[in-house]
Amino acid sequence: MKQLIAVLTSAGLIALIACHRDPSDNWKKLDLLEYGLPITVYAPDSAVVRSKKMGFVQDVTVKKGDFYSIQILSSAARTNDISSLKAEQLDLVRDSRYFSKVVEETEDGFIYQNNIEGAECFGFRYVFVQGDMEYVLASGYADIFKLEEIKEMFDAVRRR
Repeated sequence: MKQLIAVLTSAGLIALIACHRDPSDNWKKLDLLEYGLPITVYAPDSAVVRSKKMGFVQDVTVKKGDFYSIQILSSAARTNDISSLKAEQLDLVRDSRYFSKVVEETEDGFIYQNNIEGAECFGFRYVFVQGDMEYVLASGYADIFKLEEIKEMFDAVRRR
């Protein structure tokens, strides 16, 4: 009887793990060419895209509800050295009075934690160069996200 319970418990756990899907698995490629960026990102269906030109910088925001918001800044590439572009972004984030720590780091981006009046919130930055343009993708600057939400968005922009 104990063996049967152990087998059923194990089978239930395996089924639960197998049924859990990352919400970003359902996100689709969104072509941003009509908004001035020759790139694609993964986003939820019906995400709202806003685009504006700020001098030499193109600013595109892709948002859906309270769980998905990315901002993409593109400008003429000053370098093709991803490590120096990422270091610049890391310096900008660390200069914030709310910065707490870097949670995860890759060669082309990072996830960080801010602490705003005792509340933990998270963000990301991801950089790449395509042709003669550099791109900085970040979590929405005015939005507050949980770590799980940030990881989903970070993974989605990295698999563009």
